Amino acid sequence: MLGAMDPTGKRMPFTLEPGGRSSTKFDLGSGMGNPFGGEMMIPQGLQQFFIPWPDQPLAVGEAWTDSTTQEHERSGGGGISTTILTRYTYQGLIEDEPGQGPQKAVHAEVRGSMAGVISNEAMGTEVQMTMTGTWTGQNEYRFDPRDGLLTSSSGALVMSISMDMSVPVPMSIPMTMDVKSTAKRIR
Repeated sequence: MLGAMDPTGKRMPFTLEPGGRSSTKFDLGSGMGNPFGGEMMIPQGLQQFFIPWPDQPLAVGEAWTDSTTQEHERSGGGGISTTILTRYTYQGLIEDEPGQGPQKAVHAEVRGSMAGVISNEAMGTEVQMTMTGTWTGQNEYRFDPRDGLLTSSSGALVMSISMDMSVPVPMSIPMTMDVKSTAKRIR
């Protein structure tokens, strides 16, 4: 399946493989505050819109898990490894909005971690930044049973990230983010 996302004002085409995975890499450019210097890839991020369904039919309440690990390498040096473990539970057909018809509902619990080192040049010196982080979250998905595509999703994620640098004085920057997201299919 081919599709396109538009979160930055520029279209980013992607290819979705059978089973809900994508290996498409996006060059987001450095204008988005990207620590990867414009070489960031986010195929895991597509999983919030297309989940990997099991090969067999599902009963209400049945659960399955999916795990992905990706290496985000940077041509300037270093990279980050990201692992995401998701447990999905099929909730059956429900009707969200009157007159819209029933939709397949799925609940997801997400856990993830990342670790790595990124090298950048700043003010004439090379800066090594060590990044580590973990996150947990919950997502709710609604799919049209006629075509299997997402109609809407909502989620909440809590992330804890630490960036450690030694320029000229060692520095640690801990961050906690509470992220809420929604998506809706436009027809």
